[in-house]
Amino acid sequence: MIDARCARQNVVNPVNFCSPTAPEGHASTPTQRAEEAVGSLTSRASRPMLTCSKRLEVDRLLRECLAAEATPPPLRNIGEQLGLRRSSLRYWFPDLCDEISGRRALDRQRNAATERARRSSLVTVAIESMVAQGIYPTRRKVDAMMRHHGLALARPEIYQAYARALNPSQK
Repeated sequence: MIDARCARQNVVNPVNFCSPTAPEGHASTPTQRAEEAVGSLTSRASRPMLTCSKRLEVDRLLRECLAAEATPPPLRNIGEQLGLRRSSLRYWFPDLCDEISGRRALDRQRNAATERARRSSLVTVAIESMVAQGIYPTRRKVDAMMRHHGLALARPEIYQAYARALNPSQK
């Protein structure tokens, strides 16, 4: 019964596994026999082996992306152009990939700061226009104006801008 189950699972027969002389076609050292019985212990995907010319091509493309003034494209897009995955790029070129990722992160932070300032100025302009018309800028009225721009006072940064615009001494 054990032999049939082992045969179905492609496992070495336990009796032969323990014998000092391995049958023909089986591993002879204990480590090899254990690996054969258990199978591969790691499930990590194999990394593609890059030829020297492919490595130079990838290196050139990564350096071109860094040299450009614009935000470099994501590593995933670069890898798709080359037929490699992002993890392979990081495996073979960790320093260049870190530089690209760092530049992208800085650009995202700059864009976020610019967008926060734009949203804050929208709130200030809305309140100033209401005051100029003689309308008291209540939360509901300002919120209704902000909804035309896709914003709401429910967002903490928008509400803080609203509070600062109402009380300029809080700045």
